[in-house]
Amino acid sequence: RTARGSQSQFNYRVTPYSGGSDHMMFIDRKIPGMMMGHGPDYTHHTSDDTPDKVDPVELQRSEVIASGTVYYLSNLDEAQAADLVRLCAANAAKRTGDASRLAAQLVSNAQESRLPEALQEALITVGESGRVGLQALGSIVWYNNGKETRDAVQVMQTKAAEDLKFVSNLLKRQAASRNAGKSVAEAGGETDIRVPVRTTRGPLDFGLPESKLSHDDAAKSSGRHQLNGDIRFEAVNFIDGKRTVSEIEKALIGEFGRQAFKGVDRFIEDLVKVGVVRWK
Repeated sequence: RTARGSQSQFNYRVTPYSGGSDHMMFIDRKIPGMMMGHGPDYTHHTSDDTPDKVDPVELQRSEVIASGTVYYLSNLDEAQAADLVRLCAANAAKRTGDASRLAAQLVSNAQESRLPEALQEALITVGESGRVGLQALGSIVWYNNGKETRDAVQVMQTKAAEDLKFVSNLLKRQAASRNAGKSVAEAGGETDIRVPVRTTRGPLDFGLPESKLSHDDAAKSSGRHQLNGDIRFEAVNFIDGKRTVSEIEKALIGEFGRQAFKGVDRFIEDLVKVGVVRWK
């Protein structure tokens, strides 16, 4: 129902986090928020993209949802916080369950010679999923820091961490079962402890780093990393002056899968080369 009383059907879906120029400036300044869009949008980025093309009922409903969410969280009492803890715990359990199914398929479908790499990706997949769930639970105390809320968050975080450990052990046993019962060591490699730091504020140009490299370096750059736009967008988001290159790689693998292995470190190195990132 809108402010004017409309009860026409409101179809919606929640989609994965993605890039977009309309909200990048908020992300870069660590301002939490949600983005609401509508589609198909036939006039987007055309001369016909004017306010009169926006459905007023749809816009009003979006405004009510957004403002209601902000008001609810900013005035969260103990009972509401307890309910939010349960909701986040349920979401974390589902996220871990979904990730564990995907991870199990990675191990199950891998060739025997690729088991170490498959196990590595599988453990990163469930590990990053678990990290997101734990952080979501921990964020509740931003809105209500009462003792009951803190205690409930701690209990649920402990349970979520135990579930994550259990799932990780299952994956290791699954890999061993495909290796004549012998444990499989996940693929290793050196840990990249370099910490990248942004040198600019605001969204980065989508053409970087290639647009600022010399012709020869740009040609080399395209072969050094094959990351799609979403992975690049998230890679820049994860450059917060705290995460190491290896931690950024793990976060991206957890979100996008094995395709994020393709040169995240080299992408960051090229951003350093053009001056929009430096090493801490």
